[in-house]
Amino acid sequence: MKKTYIPLLAAGLLSVAPAAFAMNPNWYVGASVGRSNMKEGAGDVNDALGNDGYTALSSSTHDTRDTGYKVFLGYQFNPNFALEGGYANLGEMKFDSTVAAPTPGSLSGDIKTRRALFFDAVGTAPLGDNFSLFGKIGVYNAKTDLNASGSAGSVSSSGTHTGFHYGAGVGYAINKNLEARLEAEQFHRVGTSGTGTGNVNLYSVGLEYRFQ
Repeated sequence: MKKTYIPLLAAGLLSVAPAAFAMNPNWYVGASVGRSNMKEGAGDVNDALGNDGYTALSSSTHDTRDTGYKVFLGYQFNPNFALEGGYANLGEMKFDSTVAAPTPGSLSGDIKTRRALFFDAVGTAPLGDNFSLFGKIGVYNAKTDLNASGSAGSVSSSGTHTGFHYGAGVGYAINKNLEARLEAEQFHRVGTSGTGTGNVNLYSVGLEYRFQ
């Protein structure tokens, strides 16, 4: 499902009717896909389980890297400044825990951040030969879910959180309408007390279409 959904999202966004933006060539749309890395540690999982009613003796995290992707829409005010917003799927990580109470035993589960909405200010510095550097800073709002089960029972927690989002990258103008981008960005302190919190890094490649 996920492997099918990504190209469908990209194709749908990049095929938005250019006529809808023909009167204003400053708009652009795009999509990127890459690797997400959730930086939530064992102590964060212990704290989350504690807030969910379990006394965790120890936890370990694994499979912290997953496929991440995003779609975005931007408005270029001038060659050096744009505003950009979009939707990102930041993937999931897995964990295993040993708990002492309320029922001694084990729990195994995952923590997912499948929906993150973001809005950024983007600064661009043209380098020549069709290359440019860009940096961004803004805010996000993300929904995170923790689900686990095992001999100690089961637990489920969900919540939304707003935090800072920033990143940097390089762009290459293939032609006047199409640009490739390579970027690294961070969603800072994703999660809630019931799911645990940690930074999520997204490293991606993508394409953007400029209506000009």
